[in-house]
Amino acid sequence: MIGTATETAIRTLSDFKDEGLITTDHGRRILLLNKEELESIAEFG
Repeated sequence: MIGTATETAIRTLSDFKDEGLITTDHGRRILLLNKEELESIAEFG
């Protein structure tokens, strides 16, 4: 996400959280809940 606007990154992370792909640990760490789906998104967009 290099060069991505902060708002876009936050929106994308929020979408991932809503879809159950990630969660946060007290707002500091991002925990992957569905690594395979995230890899699929990274590969195919």
